[in-house]
Amino acid sequence: MDSFTPRAAARQRWLSTTGVLLSGHRARLQRDIVDNVIQFSWASTCFLVWQAVEIAPAVVQKPPSLTPMGVQALDRCREILDGFAQLKSLAATPEPEGVFRLGLVNGLADASLAERVAAVIARFPRLSLRLKSGWSNELAEQHRMGMLDAAIILAGEDVVHHAEPIGQESLVAVGARGLAAAPDRWKRLGWILSPEPCDGRRSLARRLALDDRPLVVTAEIEHQGLQTELVRQGVGLGLMPERSLGAPKLTGIEPIIGACGTLRFNVLLLRSPHLGQMGRVADAIAEEMGESWLEKTKTSG
Repeated sequence: MDSFTPRAAARQRWLSTTGVLLSGHRARLQRDIVDNVIQFSWASTCFLVWQAVEIAPAVVQKPPSLTPMGVQALDRCREILDGFAQLKSLAATPEPEGVFRLGLVNGLADASLAERVAAVIARFPRLSLRLKSGWSNELAEQHRMGMLDAAIILAGEDVVHHAEPIGQESLVAVGARGLAAAPDRWKRLGWILSPEPCDGRRSLARRLALDDRPLVVTAEIEHQGLQTELVRQGVGLGLMPERSLGAPKLTGIEPIIGACGTLRFNVLLLRSPHLGQMGRVADAIAEEMGESWLEKTKTSG
């Protein structure tokens, strides 16, 4: 019988040897794929590789090799395994955990940012956020001394090194409704401002000095609500974010453009260079806060 001829015996040994080798390759591929991607919809691709490996011994080639379909399928499987390895490396990145200390400048610490702060906290369930408000110089110093992991501050003409711009803020002078058309009246009024070192107050003083005009402060008040009410009653002029004009709480108040023009600030993020995994929290803060000011700019425009 043909199965006992030398030629047939050699062919059988070749098939057995090749089958073992290819079975080894197939087994390794099977283990890698099953271990890593069994939960994904890649079974069809892996099936092509198995089919290609099983087809190869049926065609006597010297040296033995995969079919063209097998080569393409094997390349595809390698891409899949490489992609899955990248996913595993991402999953292995430690989740930010612990306390993150964030400073927020007073001029920006309003109720509209509460939603953005909550969004950051929701991203990192193991994070405990410690929020502190203050003026830019104070927060920058605390950040420099390592008392804050990150701080959002305002900067006008001052240069702040190692700071990331995430938005812009503009302040305008406001007064009681009807004052804008009566410059002889509002020019006699003083200013209702926050105490030093208020960022807006310092910028206003510099702007008035350019026109040789003194800064006359009628009232120094921390509480923004009381400032607004005194301005509404005509006691003096105040400063308001341009994005806030038209808000219901500012009924009875209008901008006085001629008083000081527009005071523009850059919104900057300071972050510690040693945050490690907490750097992802700083990235999320920059993203959320940046989107917040972008939306406010579009709304006010």
